[in-house]
Amino acid sequence: MVARGAAMYNPADRKGILKGDDYFVVQSIFKHRFVGNGLGEFFVRWAGYSVKDDSWVPEASMDGCTRLLAQYCLK
Repeated sequence: MVARGAAMYNPADRKGILKGDDYFVVQSIFKHRFVGNGLGEFFVRWAGYSVKDDSWVPEASMDGCTRLLAQYCLK
């Protein structure tokens, strides 16, 4: 699944974020929050990176992560 920087969906991975020319795979979503104007963010762990690299990602950047977001919402 893809979140965008200029996002493109990669059906083989089914999760990830494209930032510029770099593609980052989202391993899991831990929590969410709302910031200014009711916009949401998700706290994610990146596949292949350590816990110290976990970060907040704007909801608008998660548009290709539908399956991963659905799994998170079912928790």
